Amino acid sequence: MGMRTPVSGIDLTLDGWMGTFQIKADGQLSTNIRYLQTFARFSTTAFDTAGMEAKLFDNLKPFRETFDIENLDLEQILQRDLDDSRIANRLIPYILNKNLSQQTVLFPPIIIAIVPYSNAEMAKYMPRKRETLQIGQSSQKEVWGESGREVLQMETEPGINSWCRLGVSTQASRLVIIDGQHRAMALLALFRNLNSWPEKAARYKKFYEFWSRDRIQRYDLSEVRLPAMILTFPDLYIGSPGSNMITVPEACRSIFLSLNSTAKPVTRSRNLLLNDYDYVCVCMRRFLSEWKTEASRGTAKTHAANTELDNVQDSVRLEHPLSLTGVTHIHNVLVQLLLRDNSQVAEDSVVTNHWKIGSLQPYVDVVGARNSFTDDELRKLKKSALSVAHGEILSDRFWESLGQHVLTVFTEFNPYKAHVSATVKMKHDTTQNQQMIDFFFSGQASLQVHKEFPSAFEEFLGGTANDNERVRAITSDFRRTIDDFLRIESVFKSLRFKEFGVRSITDEQARLASKFCYDEFFLTSAFQSALILTFFSAVRLANGLDISSCLAEYMNHINDFFKGENFERIVQICGYKKDEDRYIPIADGLKEFMVPGELKPAEWNKFRYLFLELWMPSESSLSSYVEEKRKILRKSLLEAFYSRKLNEKARQSEKSASSLAQDDINATKEECVKSYHRNLQVLLGNRKPAINEIRALLGN
Repeated sequence: MGMRTPVSGIDLTLDGWMGTFQIKADGQLSTNIRYLQTFARFSTTAFDTAGMEAKLFDNLKPFRETFDIENLDLEQILQRDLDDSRIANRLIPYILNKNLSQQTVLFPPIIIAIVPYSNAEMAKYMPRKRETLQIGQSSQKEVWGESGREVLQMETEPGINSWCRLGVSTQASRLVIIDGQHRAMALLALFRNLNSWPEKAARYKKFYEFWSRDRIQRYDLSEVRLPAMILTFPDLYIGSPGSNMITVPEACRSIFLSLNSTAKPVTRSRNLLLNDYDYVCVCMRRFLSEWKTEASRGTAKTHAANTELDNVQDSVRLEHPLSLTGVTHIHNVLVQLLLRDNSQVAEDSVVTNHWKIGSLQPYVDVVGARNSFTDDELRKLKKSALSVAHGEILSDRFWESLGQHVLTVFTEFNPYKAHVSATVKMKHDTTQNQQMIDFFFSGQASLQVHKEFPSAFEEFLGGTANDNERVRAITSDFRRTIDDFLRIESVFKSLRFKEFGVRSITDEQARLASKFCYDEFFLTSAFQSALILTFFSAVRLANGLDISSCLAEYMNHINDFFKGENFERIVQICGYKKDEDRYIPIADGLKEFMVPGELKPAEWNKFRYLFLELWMPSESSLSSYVEEKRKILRKSLLEAFYSRKLNEKARQSEKSASSLAQDDINATKEECVKSYHRNLQVLLGNRKPAINEIRALLGN
């Protein structure tokens, strides 16, 4: 009895026209991508006798439904969050042509990648091509994957842009939308409202409730076709002579960036996160990957929700309430950490035009990577044109020499530890509320979409919104959900201060203090850059020191002030003071000395002063460096503050500063000295300098 031939794993077959293009890897045109141009549609037709175009439509899923984001590493994250409010209130009406005509609107093609899927996760490589069979005189059939476990097969005719029959296993692969997921979701929502919603997507159904079966059936959607360009990666298997060993996620990311560089702009965060060729971006992604790895260990030192991977508004401030840092924050730190030579560090200069840097040769010593390259390779190293192999070398050296210690700053700084601890406890307390899990932990844009939906929905409906009971019910449900979110956010803010060690604080006080302590201080890019770079600049110039032990001492000294029992002192440093049950701003807090006005990321070097006052290194070379910098900054801060106060006095007197009476000048000078001395008392306690030392800084 002969052996039975295994049943093929191919269960989706599509006809179309095949084309090819190439993507860059290691700076060369090296990897062929084959694509099929076809359609996805609602229903079968005479031209789709097997119902495969409809099956393609049924297998299309947004990224959020295809993969569990928490279980993906940063190399695999490709898409932004979906804006369901925009889809429901703008794109669906556009498709249906709101005037109830029978015509529909044709969208541009969506771009779909066939991504191998194994062990419940995205695989990095395709399976090896098993065979190429000749079919008749002109066609051939290629198969990828073992017999019975095929992932992909292609039956093609010879010639450029020729006919092709593409076979796909929907069990061993996933159809990931690389571009056009919003327009795809618009049609998917209609399709699902006519049929049913997958369990994993059911929580998004409420956005589309207005588009009921009865409403949709007023339109003829039977022949709605969604043009699709399906990408395959036939050369990206281990051992392939033409793949250059880049992975399928890397290829998808390269295509995504190329598509979005000239389309409606992707956020700066997303472009930085997906850039495979820029030195700082490669190191940044390694850092964030290690952060996520640490979070997955369950040590409670980090949490994946505490890194903001996409800032929808491209704001310098973090947007999500659980965000502790973000892509742009870490990128700002690493630009200064990695792209300053020793002379720039010694002169306290700030790198501002990093995108103009060409050669990396002057900077490889920062991470101790010079010996990892030949002289010829060093000459060819470019900041924004790294090969994959060179990027991996530099990423490894960065993590070993600096990155792991930067992570230690985040995991050991008391206000950040409290933030992470509150996040972990809140995750445990909200596990029964899937909507809140979505808001706080699953997608950073989900909250903004919910906030925008009621007003966008009412705008779409025009003057009929308040006359429709069903519409009022939908919008009321969204507003109640947002109220629930705000309540839990308030709980988080109070819990964070309790984890910090603040013994008694009301919810209202926690709300106010969260704004000026966390949002405008601890969580700013400038503060985080200063906290990190103050230490690493000093250690770098000293040379030959044990970074771990020096960093432990540095963090102990910083945390000796930033702890719960010093909360009222911290409040004053932030520029506020307690007034009964409220916090009110003060005009001459230490923050006003350091950074008057709005804090900007590039002003991180002004914030160094705070940490140089608190740090008292035991190592002699570090101690000398810190003491020298401290004296310089004390003098410059006080002089700048005095100059501002003198000019204010002159404006009030309607005079120039030079024409003020000597008594007014002396009084202003003494006022500034006493104000500065009071702030040093708050910051340093008994370690504060004598007031005559402060007077001497102004030449008194």
